[in-house]
Amino acid sequence: MPYYEVLFSNGTLCDIKPKKARLTRLRYVCDPLARNELANIEEVSTCEYEGLVLSPTLCSHPQYKIKEVPENHIKCQPLAGSPIKPAGFKRLNDANSQNQYSPITPPKESTTKRTTEEMPATVQPLPKIDTSVLKAFFKGEYCLSGGGGRSWWMYTFCYGKFVQQYHEERTGVRSSTITLGTWNTVEHIKWYHSSKRLKTQNPAIISQFYGNGDICDLTGKARQVQVRLKCKETLKLPAVSLSLQEPLTCDYILTIESSIFCPLLSTVDVNGLFNYSP
Repeated sequence: MPYYEVLFSNGTLCDIKPKKARLTRLRYVCDPLARNELANIEEVSTCEYEGLVLSPTLCSHPQYKIKEVPENHIKCQPLAGSPIKPAGFKRLNDANSQNQYSPITPPKESTTKRTTEEMPATVQPLPKIDTSVLKAFFKGEYCLSGGGGRSWWMYTFCYGKFVQQYHEERTGVRSSTITLGTWNTVEHIKWYHSSKRLKTQNPAIISQFYGNGDICDLTGKARQVQVRLKCKETLKLPAVSLSLQEPLTCDYILTIESSIFCPLLSTVDVNGLFNYSP
């Protein structure tokens, strides 16, 4: 991967080599979704360091832009009497779906009345999914969960309410719950039109802001999350992919990918809000 290197010399004198000043080489690489953050830094030799900086600005230069590899779609046709998909391939997909994705299942019909904030909108029909799922999701009654596996932490996202991180005991009881961010429409709109939001040229990604989370022990500031709702047509329903990153201390990015968002992109207003009504 191409990178741009900057040398920082004449640092504090080294304790082990008193006559030698510390130096650091920072390597900048293109990352369109980054926010000019320091990804990592390590001491490669005594008092000499190397760091990696992820920068979206570098992507504008043709020599450092990551080349996109084109996808060649192959359409396979089963032989007469054969299943549409090989049995081994189907088993692999089923296993991956269970390990990586959060399935969507229709929740029980809510008896609560619609709030006055819900605005009617015209959306494309959504085949193969009960609209009660969307209704519950956008009202924050149906939450998505991710994490687990090798990670000690799990996390849950309730649209229009909060993002939380927690640990689940073997008994199923949640412990060590931390609120990473809570929803506030006014704060989101202010953030959405500020320079703090990472602007993207991808119309398939809708970014929303959840702030005023629990106070971070390391920074003394409230935790906050940028939630990215991404249309991904290749991810067939009912699968939903979730990933949580922490590029800066107690500053998170939650990415949620699903084909369910694709027909709803036309309902997004100038403030990055969905105007969906079932």
